[in-house]
Amino acid sequence: MQAAMGVAQLERLESFIHVKHENYLAYKEHGIDLLPYYSNVRPNYWFYSYISSSRDKLIRELNQRGIQSRPVWKLIHTLPMYKKCRHYQLERSFWYYDRIINLPCSSNLTHEDVIRVATIIQDCESL
Repeated sequence: MQAAMGVAQLERLESFIHVKHENYLAYKEHGIDLLPYYSNVRPNYWFYSYISSSRDKLIRELNQRGIQSRPVWKLIHTLPMYKKCRHYQLERSFWYYDRIINLPCSSNLTHEDVIRVATIIQDCESL
């Protein structure tokens, strides 16, 4: 059953990527400066990552308006099981961790949904 569902999803993969790319572009067209992708790769637009100087405040505001967002994942070298592992020059990673928000990115988002999220972000960031 799971394999059949996986195959069915794979058959739709290109359409999912297309929608996610269109939504990525829509965020950008509506003033949301998302983190870019490398030009030498074909991204799948899994996440839309936005940098905010008031990350937690913006996440709260979006959540209060029924829009799920979240901070980027915790830095691996800070997790208990990796604290004693070697890491090298990761000082800048904390700056990003404190500021990155993953915005709504479902392939079910409509253009209107993206505009709504973008407008709320712009309103909150201008305060």
